[in-house]
Formats: sequence, structure tokens, C-alpha cells
Amino acid sequence: MEKIRLKKCPFCGGEAILRHEHWRVDMQFDYDHDLYWVECICCKAKGSEIQVRNARYRKSMNVELGDAERKAIKAWNRREGE
Repeated sequence: MEKIRLKKCPFCGGEAILRHEHWRVDMQFDYDHDLYWVECICCKAKGSEIQVRNARYRKSMNVELGDAERKAIKAWNRREGE
């Protein structure tokens, strides 16, 4: 699959980077979150956050996390969530 190119920051023209954060909320019930967003490395402007819950416990994990990554990049490139 072709990698989607990130546009430059609309505020400062700086380079942008895809960020990812994973955390577990409840160890007893294995309730976890994956969060993706794009951020400017210069001025720290952020695009829309795309969240996936409990993907790590499903067979479709790689598809779901890949979709979330692409959605975050597309939102940044469309300038949604500013």
C-alpha cells in the first residue's frame, strides 16, 4: 500500500509527523486505547485525534490500526480539526 505524504503545517510551514500513543486503562479487563494524530514538529499544531479501542485483542488489529493511521493523516492533509 502506498504511503500517504503529509502536507506541511498550515500555520508555520514546518514539517509534520505522525504520532501514536498506546495505553491500557484497566489491567483487569484489558481495556486499552490507541491514539493517532499528526503534529507539526515546529509549532506543535495538532490535527484530529483518531482513537481505536481494544484493537489489540482482535484478529483485525493491524487493519484497524492502519485505518486509524490513514484517517489521522488524511484529516491533517484536509485540515480538519484545526
